[in-house]
Amino acid sequence: MGVIDLRGKVIPIVNLAKRLNQQASETEGDKRAIVVDIYGKQIGLVIDTVSHVVKFDAANIEPPPPIIKGISGRYIIGVAKHNQGYVVILDIDKIFSTEELKVLTSA
Repeated sequence: MGVIDLRGKVIPIVNLAKRLNQQASETEGDKRAIVVDIYGKQIGLVIDTVSHVVKFDAANIEPPPPIIKGISGRYIIGVAKHNQGYVVILDIDKIFSTEELKVLTSA
């Protein structure tokens, strides 16, 4: 999508929904970007919203259910029960290949 300047460092920005082959939200005004570290490379991921941040113990993360298939399923570590529902946990290190990271962070 572009780049941002974060404390003097140029960070590439990628739309997470598009990367995961999901329908991207049509509303541009409510978008947020979170910066993640993938193998030492900082990438900004555009997301629709952040409702809250939750920390899970590894023992509380279950394998993803068999219903999660397709290309976006390979990015999922598992699911964790939270309140009355579940939270899908992404394996952030699998979102980009090594070559894609090189292209995104070369500057």
